[in-house]
Amino acid sequence: MHSCLRRAAAALVVVYQAAAADQTIVQRIQKSFAQSKLRDEHFIVKLEGEAVILEGRTRISQHKGTATRLAKNAGASNVINRIEVQSGEKSTPMRRAIVLHE
Repeated sequence: MHSCLRRAAAALVVVYQAAAADQTIVQRIQKSFAQSKLRDEHFIVKLEGEAVILEGRTRISQHKGTATRLAKNAGASNVINRIEVQSGEKSTPMRRAIVLHE
């Protein structure tokens, strides 16, 4: 009976450690966003199973890709990016330069 209890307790510790590690990744991603050009976007970072989910809206299409890259750099191995790029994309300096030269 004691060995069953020990195994159950060990399994709970592993689950707790995994959940703590997942929360650490979410916090790292949020910190990366806060320290980058994404700080004003207010993207939502959450976990679904073993995947990190990114949600929100942006007017700058490059921010969607930047969010995925930062999430992976923070330790997420499976990132699902549900960030929507709104129409009326905001011009970036490079986009303005391309438009001026066309």
